[in-house]
Amino acid sequence: MVAGSLDDTVDRANLLLIVFDGVTGKVVYTNTHKKASGPVHIVHSENWIIYSYWNTKARRTELTSIELYEGKSQHNKTTFSSFHLQANPMVMQQSYIFPTGISCMGVSHTDKAITARQILFGLKRGALFGLPRRFFDPRRPLVLEESHREEGLIQYMPEIPIPPELFVSYNLSVEKINGIYSSPAALESTSLVFVTGIDIFFTRIQPSKMFDVLKEDFDHMFISIVLIGMFVAALVARRMSQIKQLKKSWR
Repeated sequence: MVAGSLDDTVDRANLLLIVFDGVTGKVVYTNTHKKASGPVHIVHSENWIIYSYWNTKARRTELTSIELYEGKSQHNKTTFSSFHLQANPMVMQQSYIFPTGISCMGVSHTDKAITARQILFGLKRGALFGLPRRFFDPRRPLVLEESHREEGLIQYMPEIPIPPELFVSYNLSVEKINGIYSSPAALESTSLVFVTGIDIFFTRIQPSKMFDVLKEDFDHMFISIVLIGMFVAALVARRMSQIKQLKKSWR
């Protein structure tokens, strides 16, 4: 839940983020943003939250990413219950600068949740833009080391890039986006996205590429020959083994 002050002047505008446990109703985390106001857009999935707001002092759109962890060690590896938690979760947080206005936010969904998540932004200029969630990982280090590369982390930079090739709506305009809805497809690599506003837009995205589909230039003839050759070799080897066993029995 996000609450904002009624006074939206530069010096008095504040935002308060409150994270509740949906089972017990317990407050697990609070965060205050001074000199910040709405509109606020939030996406939540798994153990992380990403939300945007307006920085009244710097006059820019900012994003904050929060991840919740049980701790540095897992207390119970078989079951989990909110009623048995002894302490609040460990929180990691990082903020970023977004270079353009946001009218709506969403997140991609797939059937088995194996594919990497993609954060979807409805921009005020009438475009749908998507970025991998790794750009909003609060563990992004200031100095990148080899251990960070092994985890797939990228170096922290406050400005979020907007590469033209990551526009999901291509060169089409979707005016006044007010809703982004995502649904799993039959393929794990694919997520279906439906956008509403003055216009409507529907497409499919592959955040981790199409890893579960053969490429169009896949050599079906070669793999068929290999499989047939292995099958024939297995039959020949089986026949030779039977002949050897028969000769051995006659000795």
